[in-house]
Amino acid sequence: MDKAVTRTARFTHALAAVFCIIVSAWTGIAQGRGGVVHVSGYTRSNGTYVAPHYRSAPDGNFGNNWSTVGNINPYTGKLGTLTSPHQSSGGSYAAPVAIDHPSAAVQQPSPAQPVPRPSKVSSKQHAPGSLPAHAQLDYSRTGWECVKGYQRVGEACSPVRVPQHAKLDYLGHGWECERGYRKENGACSVVEVPQNATLDYLGHDWQCSRGYSRQGQRCLALELPAHAKLDYLGHGWECVKGYRKSGSNCSAVLVPANATLDYFGHGWECAKGYRRMGESCLAVLTPDHAKLDFLGHDWECEKGYRKAGDQCLHLLVPPNARLDYFGHDWACNPGFRKAQDSCVAARP
Repeated sequence: MDKAVTRTARFTHALAAVFCIIVSAWTGIAQGRGGVVHVSGYTRSNGTYVAPHYRSAPDGNFGNNWSTVGNINPYTGKLGTLTSPHQSSGGSYAAPVAIDHPSAAVQQPSPAQPVPRPSKVSSKQHAPGSLPAHAQLDYSRTGWECVKGYQRVGEACSPVRVPQHAKLDYLGHGWECERGYRKENGACSVVEVPQNATLDYLGHDWQCSRGYSRQGQRCLALELPAHAKLDYLGHGWECVKGYRKSGSNCSAVLVPANATLDYFGHGWECAKGYRRMGESCLAVLTPDHAKLDFLGHDWECEKGYRKAGDQCLHLLVPPNARLDYFGHDWACNPGFRKAQDSCVAARP
């Protein structure tokens, strides 16, 4: 019992020590960042709306700003890019001394030495908090995109004007017509479905019913010849098995001796052990040490033999060699190389 209590007490003390270490480390990180300030949304004098955001607290220390090289904005994940202070609210700062590592000390700025204003930022680059109205950061977090219901026009987001019988598209930055309507001249016009037709899969056009073919703006009934049936889509026809298409009719397939209908049933093929010669099937003559190939319409030599004309010759395998994968030639064993008709030791 005493041993169990002792182990529990030691475990509790260890957890307390780990907790203290984590709290101390986090406190140091928070102090290194210089604190966090929440900035409410506002509109600039030029009409640009700045969304609510967070920034590092102003403390006169350029080294702990999120925008300084070596630091990172914990809310956006954006890496710092500035190597010298810049004017952010009218105050003047002096350039810090050069540093070799982000953790090295930075010289405190002096208000007596103003620094030139930074060059104008490209209109295609937007810092966090400077998004236009009805916009949000995109997937990469390095640019922006309009929210659903708005489309990008230059550097602003304009509402998507959805006409009657339309709705926002899948992405939400454009519109598409409802089923039964098609897009025409910036509006949605009703789809006129003729007799014996239905709306197609997407619903913005029409298609003929099975047994009918499209002729202009009408659906005409198909006329099937003898020994024919509707094809897979139902807008044309094909001959039944044992018949082939001949113009607008179906003609019987003439199957010669030692042959059968092919897979589709509109032609013929020789049975195994026979090869096609014109309109007939002739027997495949296999020489000694040969067999029918995979399809059965020709022959191949057995393993250990090679084809020479219309016969199979025994394959002579030299010392330090073996039959290859197919068995109709030879290859040298590991550590040997081919030299004419023999295998010699490979040079180290």
